[in-house]
Amino acid sequence: MKDIRRRTRKHHSAEEKIRIVLEGLRGEMSIAELCRCEGIATSLHYSWSKEFLEAGKKRLAGDTAAMKIAGGMTVNEAAMDVGYVSPSQFSREFKRM
Repeated sequence: MKDIRRRTRKHHSAEEKIRIVLEGLRGEMSIAELCRCEGIATSLHYSWSKEFLEAGKKRLAGDTAAMKIAGGMTVNEAAMDVGYVSPSQFSREFKRM
């Protein structure tokens, strides 16, 4: 039974996920209709949307902090000013970008 489930499960590439999320954001059709056309559950679409928006938010915060550092702020000041809880949290996430 597990073999059948594994063969029928579709794995979407990052590009496909982004395309589907952006189509949903355009609002040309309802999310439910879009999900039916793509063959995915609406809950999956909403989790992809959340991941997409969170990644964008982190990227913007990192870019803003980098600009502040370039402008003469210390890393600690920039991290706190942008909204990170601690400078070490900022450093960990900034390395991933």
